[in-house]
Amino acid sequence: MPVIVKECDITRFKGDAIVNSIGGNDENLGPLCRKILTKINDLDLINYIINKNRVMGYIDITEAGKLACSNIIHVTPPYKDMDDDNNTLLTNICKEIINVAIEKGYKSIAIPLIGSGGSGYTKGESY
Repeated sequence: MPVIVKECDITRFKGDAIVNSIGGNDENLGPLCRKILTKINDLDLINYIINKNRVMGYIDITEAGKLACSNIIHVTPPYKDMDDDNNTLLTNICKEIINVAIEKGYKSIAIPLIGSGGSGYTKGESY
């Protein structure tokens, strides 16, 4: 599968899925996650996403509400202080996102820098 990297507004991405990096509860939502939730514009779906009990590494797929994409892959990244010097936990979660997308048959997904918000990774460490 070819990989194309480009910068875009993830909330306007027209493809199979976008990835939403979401904390374990609604107090840990980063700015991009909040923007995605606002654009969904479906209160029941937003409440489901926010109130889902998540643990680190948890991956969940939902509909996308009013977003241009078809689905949202929600992932709960680790906190930087839980990871090792090689960021192994974050690396494994990012690999799992790709595996899930392949298993679902997705041809196009948009992935923001996972872990660069509230999780404490720098943009250079994030994927």
